[in-house]
Amino acid sequence: MGDIPLTTQVKLLRFLEERVVERVGGRQSIRIDTRVLSATNQDLARLIAEGRFREDLFYRINEIAITCRLCATAEATACCSRVFLRKYAKEFGRTLRASPTMLRAPFPASLARHVRELEGRVKRAAIMAEGALVTAGDLDLAQPEAERSLNLREARKRAERKTIELALSEVEGNISKAAGAWV
Repeated sequence: MGDIPLTTQVKLLRFLEERVVERVGGRQSIRIDTRVLSATNQDLARLIAEGRFREDLFYRINEIAITCRLCATAEATACCSRVFLRKYAKEFGRTLRASPTMLRAPFPASLARHVRELEGRVKRAAIMAEGALVTAGDLDLAQPEAERSLNLREARKRAERKTIELALSEVEGNISKAAGAWV
């Protein structure tokens, strides 16, 4: 709603008040009974003060207001990324799992607020991931500190961990099946 030009706001206000429309190119008014649901990410009070949004339209559309904010917590972002991963794994016919490194990766605050960007990164990862396990690197996210170590012992632990994660992802998290596959 906050992005509608003033000329269109006038037409929308007239429609909301009169409940009448005309077909394109038509001259006959058609009375309709409808409900309107609108949304915006703009601060309409500020736009009204700046003269960029009609106050009378605001009061007409603001009969029932529901305000919500996207939680930009690491848990919410990780949860969204898992949902998107399941969606695209199904769409592309792949078996994909979110690795613990992906879920523990430091998601940038901007990414947590921009769900479309997060979804785009997860979609790209679902297409480009080499194995069944999607990592933080597949999402172009920084690896957790422990994963950036160049120490040989840490590198061996990391390789073992990735192998275990891969085995678990292939058997849908069943530890007994994963252990049996490696014996």
